[in-house]
Amino acid sequence: MFTLLTADSDPDDLSPTNGWGDVPDSDRPLWSRYMVDYAPWFPGVTLMLSIAPGMLRGGTAAPRKWKDLARQLHAVGFTPTDYYLLCQDLELRLERHELTEAEHSRFFDRWGSGRFWQFVPNVDLWAQWPQHVRAGRSPRRATDYILSNGAPRPMGYAVAPVGTTEAPVGD
Repeated sequence: MFTLLTADSDPDDLSPTNGWGDVPDSDRPLWSRYMVDYAPWFPGVTLMLSIAPGMLRGGTAAPRKWKDLARQLHAVGFTPTDYYLLCQDLELRLERHELTEAEHSRFFDRWGSGRFWQFVPNVDLWAQWPQHVRAGRSPRRATDYILSNGAPRPMGYAVAPVGTTEAPVGD
């Protein structure tokens, strides 16, 4: 096994059990697997080639920085699937230029750059996201609520009879 040395933390032995805190054992493989696709920190090609195959087969020997984020998100109600859905929505918004560093960087502790996904959501600002989803909003609409500070644009407008005003449609 490897010991990972980074400039900003203590050595990381990539333990499959240490560092997960209160994250349930049953969730750890999914957190690991989904962070292979949406890594909050990219440890480099060589290390990814070494650890990703194990995580794709259910292993949990993730870098400490991944476990730290999983632990923090779990503490505010995120499941691994929530994290994956949020990342998919954010990725789509980036591709459509609906999410910009100038306007949205405050929602992230780390803004991704380059070829690799490396966004780290500000856990305090995203803490309500799982509650919006549990309340029946779609993941995309939950993201709208977070990025708009609770005041998302209407989903559309109801067509009104002639002589009356249109009514916004929203949740």
